[in-house]
Amino acid sequence: MEETPDISGAELVISHFGHWPEFLDNEIVCISLDRGGPTLDFVVHAFDYEPGEPQGAPRLVKSCFVHFRCTGVEGVTLNHFNSQNAVEGICFENLRQPFWENDLWKITIDGVHGVTGEVRAREIEVVSLVPTEEPPVCIAH
Repeated sequence: MEETPDISGAELVISHFGHWPEFLDNEIVCISLDRGGPTLDFVVHAFDYEPGEPQGAPRLVKSCFVHFRCTGVEGVTLNHFNSQNAVEGICFENLRQPFWENDLWKITIDGVHGVTGEVRAREIEVVSLVPTEEPPVCIAH
């Protein structure tokens, strides 16, 4: 079980799933950069499955879209963003040192197919969570 990062809005994710997920086999469906701030927003189609019967297909338990916003962006490295961006996980790590005045977050996107990379930002927040009953699919904008 992944440790819950100390970010604004994390309780929305915990309320939906009952825990902070690893975002294993989830999909990043949108990434947006804005020089004002600067900010980086990304949306994850997040879901949990229950194991199926032996050799059976897993059953979808929860599905939602989680909108994250990173502000005070200091570095971005993204590679391979395409029409399907399945990730093995998304890690949120606070790099803050005791003598620093502010936080510095590192978000690592461990891609399986599509986007991989790292973002460094002063703040991260969960802007919104929209539940969906839909199974995960590739969404074209």
